[in-house]
Amino acid sequence: LYSLKQDYEPSIYFHEKHLQYADEIHDKKGQYQGNRILSELYEKTNQYEKGNQYLRHAQEMMDLHSDSSE
Repeated sequence: LYSLKQDYEPSIYFHEKHLQYADEIHDKKGQYQGNRILSELYEKTNQYEKGNQYLRHAQEMMDLHSDSSE
């Protein structure tokens, strides 16, 4: 909702909380989604380095998942 209104700071806050909770309960899908969404939000706020960090984490999770399913 905040992203639709282009009010990115609250959206970032809530997605970071979501990611923190996903980490706590070892929810791999939630961790991937949180990292991917945060990478997009940080890109929209011109915080490219931080966005790239979240994008790398999401990519690492995808790589781990594809390695374990082989």
